[in-house]
Amino acid sequence: NDNGEVIFSLNFNYLNNQLLANLNFNNCLVNLPSGNNLYPTFSNGGIGGVVSVSEVEELPGAYSLSNFPNPFNSQTNIIFNIPINTNVTIEIFNMLGEKLETLADKFFHSGSYRIAFNAEGYSSGSYFYRLKTSTKSITKKFLLIN
Repeated sequence: NDNGEVIFSLNFNYLNNQLLANLNFNNCLVNLPSGNNLYPTFSNGGIGGVVSVSEVEELPGAYSLSNFPNPFNSQTNIIFNIPINTNVTIEIFNMLGEKLETLADKFFHSGSYRIAFNAEGYSSGSYFYRLKTSTKSITKKFLLIN
């Protein structure tokens, strides 16, 4: 402006899971290159600073639940994705629906996670594992072979 201050605005919008960003710097519009896994950051505290684009890990767009390996012998990894910050419970059940273990029962930020499940002490057979949040529940089956 006329007082020598640097005036800019930075706008972000999502369209089809792509981040669209533009910078209005002293009434000169600059489009920032971006993609699904890019986000703008400021240096020098923001005002009058430099705008750069940095890569970040892509956040999941949907809930998912899987395990690897399956079938397994004594240990498997339960892998889950959550698209929002939420409380998550991961539980193990036998074929009768009886809960055997709770592997997680806490708040998670949106992202991808892996929890190791050690099945020592359990007999060979099919078991269920469940991801549960306040809005979503996913149950899958895995096979333990001793």
